[in-house]
Amino acid sequence: MIAVKVLSRLHELGMSQKQLAEALRVSPQYVSKIVKGQQNLTLETISKLERILGMELVTV
Repeated sequence: MIAVKVLSRLHELGMSQKQLAEALRVSPQYVSKIVKGQQNLTLETISKLERILGMELVTV
């Protein structure tokens, strides 16, 4: 579900996966795995994604 939210938000913002990778300070390949749902995310990475994308990805 996080992958779908991230990909959708990237489209809304007109942001590329490469730009997101630069903002997260990770490789574009890592971001590709995120948006494909193939990467287990740490809480730190989720927090960074939420801050950069300006949205909540996980609700408690």
